[in-house]
Amino acid sequence: MKQFKKYFVLLALVSILMALNACKAKGTPTPSPEMVITNVALTVQADLTEMAAQIPTNTSTPEITPTFTATPTPTLTLTPTGPTPTNTSSFASDNGVWVESNPPDGTFVTPGQEFTIIVTLMNTGDTTWTSNYYIQFFSGEQMEAPEKIYIPYPIPPTKNVQISIDFQAPESIGLKHSDWRIVNAQDEGFYLFWIEVEVASEPQPTATP
Repeated sequence: MKQFKKYFVLLALVSILMALNACKAKGTPTPSPEMVITNVALTVQADLTEMAAQIPTNTSTPEITPTFTATPTPTLTLTPTGPTPTNTSSFASDNGVWVESNPPDGTFVTPGQEFTIIVTLMNTGDTTWTSNYYIQFFSGEQMEAPEKIYIPYPIPPTKNVQISIDFQAPESIGLKHSDWRIVNAQDEGFYLFWIEVEVASEPQPTATP
């Protein structure tokens, strides 16, 4: 704004000097210094007033600061539905696994031959197999074996037991499959295993497992 004021003052002075020179050239009477100063002041004031009216007011517009409102994240609450399943089986902790049979499955026998299979079982449950536990024929070829054979002594978890099963081969030829299961003291079966032999008319060499 100060630069504009200087510009108009100089412009007014130049105009007055030019007017004075023109008057001198035409023989016009020279105005007094007081009149010149007064005219200059009036001219400058008028020019400044006009310029101020033309210049738009520089009003600063306040910047709008965006306000961020955090949206709360919904919390997912899982509500269980229905009753909690409960294992009501009385032999839930009983378990076992077949380890081996001797002689192994696939052994050849002749029709009517009597033979013995020693089965090794492992207690993989949490309970001790007492002498009230037993193995029981379940399905297939029984081959004259007993219906059930009791565990000979207590078997704690992670321990093995060997049980002998006496068979007599049938007269028919072919593969014979015999299913057995381990049963607890409440007469509830909890593990199934099987034994297989091949009945042949003539003795055959037994394959090495």
